Amino acid sequence: MPPAAATTLLAAPLPLAGTIAVYALAAILLVAGAWFLHAARRLGRAADEEPSASAPLGLSVSTLAVVGLALLVLGYHGVAYASPQSWNLLSVPRDRWYVLAGAVILAIGVSVFTDRVAAHDGD
Repeated sequence: MPPAAATTLLAAPLPLAGTIAVYALAAILLVAGAWFLHAARRLGRAADEEPSASAPLGLSVSTLAVVGLALLVLGYHGVAYASPQSWNLLSVPRDRWYVLAGAVILAIGVSVFTDRVAAHDGD
């Protein structure tokens, strides 16, 4: 497929069922992101009171926050991509979705990696 055709497909509006599905997925990502941020905040407070507090999924407070923010960013972009272009929502262009995905994967990967390095140094 020529690049111009691919760009045209990405710019085309979604059918109603597709828009509803993207909004539903975005809502799930936004709720999950908020949950991770809440867990990070709760864990941070618990660690102040009791240093042995356990984190969900064995992640540090900072990694929980990174995952939460990444999910919020993905959910927002899902809404922005499914919304009419006339709304002019600030977002990474649709044809550069891979930059957004790469940035999210890199941020979470680096955060998990630093958790593992810190745990290994602590042993």
